[in-house]
Amino acid sequence: MTESLFPVASIEAMASEDGPDVKIRKIVSGGQTGADRAALDVALEMDIDHGGWVPRGRRTESGPLDACYRLQETESSDYAERTRNNVRDSDGTLIASHGSLTGGSAYTRTCALEMGKPLLHVDLNETTAFQAALEAAGWIGKHDIGVLNVAGPRDSEDPRIYQSVVHLLRTVLHMDLASLFRYGAGVDGTLPTGGGTVLPQTVDEALELLSAAVDWKEKARMARMSDSECRSGCPDLIRRIRNDFRLPIGNAQLLASCRECSGDPDLPPEAAEGVLLSRFLFSLRQTHGLRRIK
Repeated sequence: MTESLFPVASIEAMASEDGPDVKIRKIVSGGQTGADRAALDVALEMDIDHGGWVPRGRRTESGPLDACYRLQETESSDYAERTRNNVRDSDGTLIASHGSLTGGSAYTRTCALEMGKPLLHVDLNETTAFQAALEAAGWIGKHDIGVLNVAGPRDSEDPRIYQSVVHLLRTVLHMDLASLFRYGAGVDGTLPTGGGTVLPQTVDEALELLSAAVDWKEKARMARMSDSECRSGCPDLIRRIRNDFRLPIGNAQLLASCRECSGDPDLPPEAAEGVLLSRFLFSLRQTHGLRRIK
């Protein structure tokens, strides 16, 4: 995971005081193609325990589920039985989709509601990927979910869902949940307007944090780049601007400062990161543009 601008040790210390210690211990799903399989693959990729129930015969629409996935078989080959078991045996269920729920995904929601289990449905047609991840992280923290059941459409119903769920879960699991509680991010992913945050509130403060996070040699390299070259060639810098400063989710003070610097009172949050990038590169060209990398 790319290092945050804010020291991990200090964030963890604050988290112990301001919020619960959130840790997903296990990811479960029904093993179907699409959303289910994406969840299992992310768990394997990130060395998180995984499991769940799969219909007898390890039934999926693409054939028997590969043995690398450690799922238990139900007594019947009925999908409904494994759906109920996975909802029952988890701390909460996350359903991801592009649009409204149908078929097995709708039945998963019904099971969770009937059992009174924590449930979150993220419609990826109605929100940005980062906002969806923030919402999921806040929900996981609120309900202290250690065993997460992930569900959603199969590949034949939604060919995009596998990659979307992979991206969503990677983002959630890479997020420092402690920092979300420290910044005050709620279940809806928004930030409070009051005090108590350590976010930069002005362009100058943001530039100071960026400068502290980039070493001398990297600054000299960036000083020779155009804005577009830096945007494509320095993804870590863009991630810091976008995620650590919380521009996509309502850092109102910094957004107002970016608007003032740009002269555009209606500058959208996604354009504000461009203002910060341009200002940062401009400062580097003044201080590092003539230096040579050794």
